[in-house]
Amino acid sequence: GTSFHLPVGTSVSYKLEGVFQSLASFGVTCDADDNNSWTWKSPDSSSQNASRTANGSAVELVLLKIARFLMDEIGITMDAIQDYEQREKQQQQQQQLEEAAAANKAKDEHDKTIKKGQQFQQEVLDLLETFKQQQKNKDK
Repeated sequence: GTSFHLPVGTSVSYKLEGVFQSLASFGVTCDADDNNSWTWKSPDSSSQNASRTANGSAVELVLLKIARFLMDEIGITMDAIQDYEQREKQQQQQQQLEEAAAANKAKDEHDKTIKKGQQFQQEVLDLLETFKQQQKNKDK
């Protein structure tokens, strides 16, 4: 059969849970170990009869179409899913760019601090050298 694992605590999962409960007579069952996992099993999956197996596949196809229709009705369309996934991907990319920019800014600030420290060190050395030269000139 086909199985679905619903996310916990979302309004969509509660609505889909209701849909799956209403499809119990068609072979939709909730997993005893995981209350968020639903499975479609052909009502007569033990049958050796080929026509029954073909009929079971047809029932599953009808159930898939019903579920898709019901999900479309509450706004879970393939387009909506793709839009959501695209937005999530864009947000992740934006976050990565922002993190990289922050890291670059921090590195630039660090480099500036190092450069200022080196400049200050050089100025102190130059000043000491000037003072040393002045002392030599006074001693002469």
